[in-house]
Amino acid sequence: MTNSTDKQTHLFDRPEVVKWTLRIFYSSCIFLVLIDFLIHRHVETSVEKVPAFYAICGLIACIVFVLLAKQLRKLLMRGKDYYESPMSTDEPSSNNTLLSNSLDERQNTEHNNNGDER
Repeated sequence: MTNSTDKQTHLFDRPEVVKWTLRIFYSSCIFLVLIDFLIHRHVETSVEKVPAFYAICGLIACIVFVLLAKQLRKLLMRGKDYYESPMSTDEPSSNNTLLSNSLDERQNTEHNNNGDER
């Protein structure tokens, strides 16, 4: 029994919190890229000498992960009617209705089968 006037607001439901969180995130990203120019790194390969190499590498890896996830979604995605009953053509209002319809159909089938055997 949840009262509609007692809506609980979460931390990231407030736009000003989201704005400040993104500002902090972007500022820290810029800071880390800038500090990469100041800190001496002990590199093992010549490609690591490129300024902001690790930031660029992370960005490319993130883009690749997103593109792979989109392709994987196409492979694994279920149809819109996956959870609907195959016997029912109209949409039930809840899972309880679907369950009760399935039980009613099963009982009717069992009742009809019992009547045929006599």
